[in-house]
Amino acid sequence: LAASLIYALPLTFLRNEALMPSLRQSLKASRHFTVALLLVLGVLLLPFLLSVLAAGLSLWVGYLLWLVIGSVTLPVVAATLYCSYHDIFRTRDAWKPADRRRRSEETVTEEKTLRPL
Repeated sequence: LAASLIYALPLTFLRNEALMPSLRQSLKASRHFTVALLLVLGVLLLPFLLSVLAAGLSLWVGYLLWLVIGSVTLPVVAATLYCSYHDIFRTRDAWKPADRRRRSEETVTEEKTLRPL
């Protein structure tokens, strides 16, 4: 269930897709990129593991370590998941060759500048 929600929420909110198809797409992408997502999960669990080890020394050191490292890794993991979503689910224009994209942008700008009065 969690693997299907990783990309389903951005697909639903950012691309205005229906929930059930986006859940299926997210589950497919999560299965395809399992190793990368496990690596991200490992980075996310790193502050917890380090705080458990530091709690052996002192309980306050464990809390402080969890707070400091967790406040850094949580935004990094969120940015990593957003960048992976952006790389996996690109728009159709991004798959065009660069020269085609430039030509289509030029025609759009020409159309904008050549409006009749």
